Amino acid sequence: MALSFTIPPNGKERFPTWMGLTPGQTYLLRLMATNAFGPSYVDHVFSVNSPPSPPTILMTPENNIYALMTKVRFEPSGNWTGNATNKNLRLKFGIRVLLKGNRTEDYYFTSASAITFHETFLPAAWPSPNEACGKRAGYQFLLDACDSSGSCSETVGPVFYVQQPLNSSAAESSLIEMVKADIASGNLKNAIEKLEIVGLQRCNMSFDTGLVNQIIDNVVNTVQNTSDSQCLKECIDACVRLIPFASPNITTKFITLLNRMNDMLGISIVHSGNVRRKKRSTANETIFDEEYANSLLVPYDQLLASNQNVVDAFLSTIVGTFTSFCEQVDSTRTMKTSGAKYTVVQAQGLSPTDPSFNQTTFSVAGSDENVLSFDTSFANYFSNWQCGTNGAMICSDVCLGTATISISLINQSGNLTKYFFSSGYNSITSSSLASNLYYIYFGDPLTGNSVPLQQGTGYTMRFPLNNFIPSQYYKCFQFSSGSWNNNNIQSADYVQNYNGTYELECHFSSSGILGVFAVNPPTPPTYPAYNDVEISFGL
Repeated sequence: MALSFTIPPNGKERFPTWMGLTPGQTYLLRLMATNAFGPSYVDHVFSVNSPPSPPTILMTPENNIYALMTKVRFEPSGNWTGNATNKNLRLKFGIRVLLKGNRTEDYYFTSASAITFHETFLPAAWPSPNEACGKRAGYQFLLDACDSSGSCSETVGPVFYVQQPLNSSAAESSLIEMVKADIASGNLKNAIEKLEIVGLQRCNMSFDTGLVNQIIDNVVNTVQNTSDSQCLKECIDACVRLIPFASPNITTKFITLLNRMNDMLGISIVHSGNVRRKKRSTANETIFDEEYANSLLVPYDQLLASNQNVVDAFLSTIVGTFTSFCEQVDSTRTMKTSGAKYTVVQAQGLSPTDPSFNQTTFSVAGSDENVLSFDTSFANYFSNWQCGTNGAMICSDVCLGTATISISLINQSGNLTKYFFSSGYNSITSSSLASNLYYIYFGDPLTGNSVPLQQGTGYTMRFPLNNFIPSQYYKCFQFSSGSWNNNNIQSADYVQNYNGTYELECHFSSSGILGVFAVNPPTPPTYPAYNDVEISFGL
């Protein structure tokens, strides 16, 4: 019997009296079992790690900061030690951009490391009504302190502002020369950071293709044979925002880094998109978490939007994300990640033994609305089913993976359009697509591998429609073997309005890639003349 669970923090709606675990305390977890011979139990003792104390940020200079000109340094204050018990502290430096309309965006310059300070130049940011580029209203530095167990505390520094440079042209030229010097000396991350700052100050994020090519080419040559997945991830993250400005041959070289990352994470790129994670090529096990998935999905989103042919790798990465997330989630833990702006992936554990399961609806990736429900037969089967390697275990839960692929990405990417609509089956075309595409995946909670639905089990989903036309007919389809079909799919006869959104409800008996399409109206049956009925309406 396999049992998967997460001990939640306090404040969970499902457990209102639970106060959470206390850092520094030791607990005993008891698992009890009962059969015809009586009860028994096993105990597991564990301790909760105390995170480091939050550092105080020391910033130099504190004022009179000019865009592209003033190098700003920030670090923890001199008397901060984190805590007395853990000396292997790592720091992660970032910045919060305060935007017009009380919005914020967070960026991190570094991953957690032994580096004790960070220096950077910044683009201008000034309070309302003089926001830089019409949006940047200020900054706050971020400093995360993490111990060797991965427990972190975060400090948010005070708000500060950056004035426009005294001479914009001279300041930009000076920073560009620093970029070139960094490239020559091999400080590629510093070069990327400075180049991005120049683009932000220009307000249009345009970059010199020659410099971009130099940077990305050097990055690829430096790390293409590395066995350090964290190093590779950081290089991909650093390069990804420059990729739209690279020449085609450099973009192709960057794609080799993504392929390398997929290989290190055990994701096989195959044409069908149906993959299982293979044995990883690295000696050290890498946890494929939200950050790693994001580092792959963001560039794939961008590459597809710029019409690069990475469809197979994109779909394989989604399935690889499902596989890995399904090994880590349960009914109290959901994992989510996203691409640049077109793709969202989510996995959560389902507990069909929960008495309220049949009355519960669930969300899909990219939406807070609960639109997915399951048949009683689904609950009956997955309440007690064979799982794990070779079905050697018995599970009472199952993983639900969902992904949303935006219809706007389908419209932008000729390669995605070709992949999904190369067949002329039943006049289903990209122009008749009326919703986002949704990937539904059921996974083994022990291995993460795909689990097919048994005959007679199924689920129902409501699909939000794009540009609903009342006079149009709609049906749900599933992508299978290179074409769209609606075999064994029950589509509602009409669209309904749910909280201001027009949605079509459909029932499915298998997982896969789903979507709603505008279709021709049904052809009415032909009746002989002697069955004609005349109806008159008086007004």
